[in-house]
Amino acid sequence: MSKYERLSAFLGKQTRDRVELSFKDVERILGFKLPRSALEHRPWWANSGGSHVQSKAWLEAGFETESVDMDARRLVFRRKADARAPAPRKRTFADVYGCLAGTIQIHGDVTGPASDDWPQ
Repeated sequence: MSKYERLSAFLGKQTRDRVELSFKDVERILGFKLPRSALEHRPWWANSGGSHVQSKAWLEAGFETESVDMDARRLVFRRKADARAPAPRKRTFADVYGCLAGTIQIHGDVTGPASDDWPQ
């Protein structure tokens, strides 16, 4: 479990495509203070993903940093274009057989022999 999982969960619940936050807001979401490098170095907020656990958190939630204002200590997360498409819905047993409902009708008694020469 990543220490930035709470940020990922927060972003994952967002319905808007752009989420504006202050660095303090991010700290409140995380429950701890941001590291000094996040406050001083713009690359900390890069959408690199690789070995940076913080960027994995927002990338896995379907967001990227759109802009980061280091002086004002504010940033904007933007939903990634490929994250806007809804995930394909998995088919269930009811989908497969439920779609056939009403297509077959049985008339008469089907419990008897199919022909007269049926052995009894």
